[in-house]
Amino acid sequence: MKENQFNTEIKNSLEEQGAWAYKIPDSPTSWTAHRTRFTPEKPCDIVGCYKSVGFLIEGKQSKKFEAFNINEVRASQQKNMDMAVDKGNRAFIFLNVRIAKPYENRLIIMDWAEVRDSLRNESIKAKQIKELPYTTGKKGRFDLSEFLEGL
Repeated sequence: MKENQFNTEIKNSLEEQGAWAYKIPDSPTSWTAHRTRFTPEKPCDIVGCYKSVGFLIEGKQSKKFEAFNINEVRASQQKNMDMAVDKGNRAFIFLNVRIAKPYENRLIIMDWAEVRDSLRNESIKAKQIKELPYTTGKKGRFDLSEFLEGL
């Protein structure tokens, strides 16, 4: 599954559970007159609001348990999540580990305010990823009620 499809699942799950959510479309790559590639920066994958609390979500997809480090999040995304948190909003990394055989679908939610400093110093090891709290997804949907109520 592609990350874009995962982000659509998250957006739909949020909306079904009472949040407003908007999935920011991927920008097409453009070519300048000097034949150089240009792709506009995207602040995050999803912006949303629930009970007057604004939030940003950067979705990440993995097909196995592997280390996660700050290089997985673009500098522009880090900057925008930092600004959101600094302005009193919330920002999250939604890490989906979706393994084909045996099938497993874990959603690990990391609060950017809590993990940003440690991620900038060291990666989260694969073993630690396996031990983090998670929710499971079924039929393209995730129960995000606990996440939303915790905002």
